[in-house]
Amino acid sequence: MRTSGTRKLRAALAAAWLSGLAAIAQGAAVDGNAPAAPGDDAGTSELDPLFRDPPASKRTIPPTRETNTPKRSTLERPPLTPPDLTTENPELQRLKDQIAVREYEVVLEDLEHRISRIEREQQRYARELAVPLMLQGDALTGLGRYDAALDSYSRAVHVLRVNDGLNAPEQVAAVYREANVLKILGDQPGANDREEYAFGVLQRSYGPVSPELLPGLYHLADWYSKTNNPYPARRLYKQAITIVERTYGDDSMELIAGLSGVAETYFRAEFPPFVSPTRPQDQPVLTQRPLGNSAPIIDSTRAPNARSVGEGERALKRIVRLRAARAEDDPAALVDAYLKLADWNLLFDKQRDAHRLYLEARAVMAEQSELAAKQLMSSPELLHFQRPINPKPPPPHLRGDAKTGFVELEFDVSSRGTIQRIRTRASQPPGLMDFRVRKSMRSARYRPVLVNDELKISFGQTYRYEYTYFEALNKPDPSLPVPDDEERDPDPLNAPAAASVSSDSDALGYAYRAGVSSPNATR
Repeated sequence: MRTSGTRKLRAALAAAWLSGLAAIAQGAAVDGNAPAAPGDDAGTSELDPLFRDPPASKRTIPPTRETNTPKRSTLERPPLTPPDLTTENPELQRLKDQIAVREYEVVLEDLEHRISRIEREQQRYARELAVPLMLQGDALTGLGRYDAALDSYSRAVHVLRVNDGLNAPEQVAAVYREANVLKILGDQPGANDREEYAFGVLQRSYGPVSPELLPGLYHLADWYSKTNNPYPARRLYKQAITIVERTYGDDSMELIAGLSGVAETYFRAEFPPFVSPTRPQDQPVLTQRPLGNSAPIIDSTRAPNARSVGEGERALKRIVRLRAARAEDDPAALVDAYLKLADWNLLFDKQRDAHRLYLEARAVMAEQSELAAKQLMSSPELLHFQRPINPKPPPPHLRGDAKTGFVELEFDVSSRGTIQRIRTRASQPPGLMDFRVRKSMRSARYRPVLVNDELKISFGQTYRYEYTYFEALNKPDPSLPVPDDEERDPDPLNAPAAASVSSDSDALGYAYRAGVSSPNATR
């Protein structure tokens, strides 16, 4: 009888799993590197500088004093953050704090005893096991034992589904952790499946128009955006805007997150964050194919789409209006909104509108601090840089240790934010990535300097691009197997360059396709 009941339970869970995936695929809203600490969200690419919120330390406007003006009343609403691990047990909270300070081994030993005791006193699927299992997964992730961490998270999900229901939102915290580990392991499709499953759980639990869905909706939209899948991300951001308008009104500040996300998706469609790995960089390029099957490849060589420019600009203008209506509460946010709208116009070659908006931003800042207004746009700031393709690493049996290379460039930034007179100052290894980085820098765009209310050229700016590469071994590593001929990549575009090639080739080694770069230009 126990065996039959177990089989029926497993069959029910499998059917629910398949129905959940089908609902996600049919839903109108969803188409479609290791973090510093367990549970952090990490995408494959950072947000473009144009849409990053400036850190608090860089906000030069002093905070406004509190006034007696009554603030607009708002409905009670959930925080706009995804569900996370919560516990009222002080002992478990202590273990969570220990994980935050990287005391993984001590925590893991304590959790193993705690889990064993709960299993003895209750049962293998006791509800009290959920939080300890998630903490165990966090500790294992911190130790780099990713397969074991996935087992702990998977078991926590199973425990919550058995006790709280197949669509219990409490399981989402564990599912997000599963996705995070899969990202670390480089399993992008697997991580995408877990992100979509988590959103499906929340949507079935709360409904498609509930404000309680907003945290999960933003989470999945941000994931799509970070993985260069802007089209389904845009649909989710628009769904969030609709929910906020229905719940809080069309003048709610909660609209800003969705509006900014919509503008970012249009920006990414027109300015891809990296060059496609599928073609040589000296040919017309496309961006990497997004994860969703319904989303087309983005062509970075075509002219900007007029509709995209218009809709993205309207979203940013609406953010400016919302910020301006509450400028006294946060003048720095209004300045940032003006700058982003100005940057948008600059990138789409609307120079006159961009200049006017930059002056508006400076005027708002001057009302708070003349010194801060003079410092605004005193040096160029990077808005867009399409990261180049790094050469393919050699086969594992010919691969040496990973090393860090760099290319340092010097150039001038025009009054329109374009790059002029580019040249290489230094590179290591010499010639390995020089041409590719220079080619990407030629299409980069900066926010120019503003001097005496005029946009001016900036001379002698520098940029340092860093990347990881592997030197090819002269002799194969005897500890690694040599691949058969049929296992070798027949595509000549992916074949490693000959060691005799010089200049900007792979003569000195092979680079791994994960470059990082310095974000700002300096004199």
